[in-house]
Amino acid sequence: MAPHERRAVAQRAAFAGELSVLRFAAAAGCPLDATICEEAARGGHVDVLRAVRSAGCPWDRRTCRAAVMGDHIGALQYALANGCERDSGACLLAAELGNVEALRALRARGCPWDRDLCRYHADQRSHDGVVDFIDCQR
Repeated sequence: MAPHERRAVAQRAAFAGELSVLRFAAAAGCPLDATICEEAARGGHVDVLRAVRSAGCPWDRRTCRAAVMGDHIGALQYALANGCERDSGACLLAAELGNVEALRALRARGCPWDRDLCRYHADQRSHDGVVDFIDCQR
């Protein structure tokens, strides 16, 4: 199997929560990079995040964004509680998707944001719950 194919298998396994397949891919020489954590978060697999992080797999701001995109609050909370990098893009994504619970979790952990931009996008998409939350954040 070519290196790019091994990597694709590992990414799919992370997204699907197939830890045994992911371990096999790693043993076969597939590097565990930040895309593995991103896909595990997108799939909502906290157990996979925990396992790959303990094996030294890096993560980055895409992990939090993927958890928000997949509407996986548990994965987002795990990443936030364990020092995953985050940026204003995660808050903006939560606002655009109408995910007030994710936005609340991000802000509770001090995630930076552009309040006005988040409010604008939430309002444009009629996410009233998000708009109300943002309006209370003065």
